[in-house]
Amino acid sequence: MNKNCVTLPRILAFLMALVAVAAFFLPYISATEEYSEYIAAHADEKIYSSVDVTVGDLEEMSLFTYAKVYIQGGEEIFRSAAGGYFTGGIYAAVGVFALLTALAALGKKPILTFFMNAIMGIAFYMVNWDVIDRNIMPDSNRVWGLSYHLYYPIIAIIAIVAIWMFVAKRKMKKHA
Repeated sequence: MNKNCVTLPRILAFLMALVAVAAFFLPYISATEEYSEYIAAHADEKIYSSVDVTVGDLEEMSLFTYAKVYIQGGEEIFRSAAGGYFTGGIYAAVGVFALLTALAALGKKPILTFFMNAIMGIAFYMVNWDVIDRNIMPDSNRVWGLSYHLYYPIIAIIAIVAIWMFVAKRKMKKHA
């Protein structure tokens, strides 16, 4: 059995994890056309005094921006800095574990790739639950952005490819 059997799933897992890292910075929630007009009229206003995000930034909110808002504005939003760090940390965990998944795939570690991917999936599920539970979505002024539609398929593909990588490594060791 040749070493290329492990190379293909490793590359696929790494590329999918890189897409997950990029999706962390892509729009998670986008404004509708009507809401975009309102945003344009108030673009320079700050949403919270302690947060470096303006109303104009609300048009295309990424998970990175949400994490930043919660970490910087926890006291104003939740009346507790700890609540902001906790919620922002969950949002940030999606990007962190996407990066760790990419590193695990690059290092040819199928079990670690699967595990980091699973944690990324759990974090993304928690983010979605939070957004829906607090009635941020669904909303008539906003629509799901690109990253919302990317994460679940990416997570599934990485899980399948990590299993493939594990099986290929086992077969390679068996034939060695």
